[in-house]
Amino acid sequence: MAIKKHHLSLDDTFEETFHLLAIYSNLEAYRMAFVLNKTLDLNLIKTVSIHRKKEGAEFDVYEFSDPDYYRSWLLLHNYAFVQTKQSTVDLFSQDAIFEQKLVYHKELKKAPFLLKIIADINSAFLQNTVHKLQKHPLIYTVDLIDITQLKNQKLLIF
Repeated sequence: MAIKKHHLSLDDTFEETFHLLAIYSNLEAYRMAFVLNKTLDLNLIKTVSIHRKKEGAEFDVYEFSDPDYYRSWLLLHNYAFVQTKQSTVDLFSQDAIFEQKLVYHKELKKAPFLLKIIADINSAFLQNTVHKLQKHPLIYTVDLIDITQLKNQKLLIF
């Protein structure tokens, strides 16, 4: 009696359709989520942060899933600030605390926020979203990012 072997192919990968917006503003992450909630009629809530243990950095992520339109919105704070303490040898001086800014996606290092829209949407919807965000006084500008031009696309899977 011969044993039949069944092989499963994992070569078929599911590619997620998403669009990426770079948002330029000097707001804190929770305030940017609030601005997006009011401007785009979303309900972004903070989810699990992305941790980088090597640097000790934590990047905030806010998420909203809209089951009516089959869309998911993810807001990533592209910056994290890590404090380091440096001891001094001098007898009369105190320890110095330095704050270092780390960037999650180095190719987009000038953008403080990345808004990932997971949906199959048309360009008119994207342009309308960009226009709404650019009209807000606390947002400097918004850029639509061409994902195919990015070298490290794996960082956008969060």
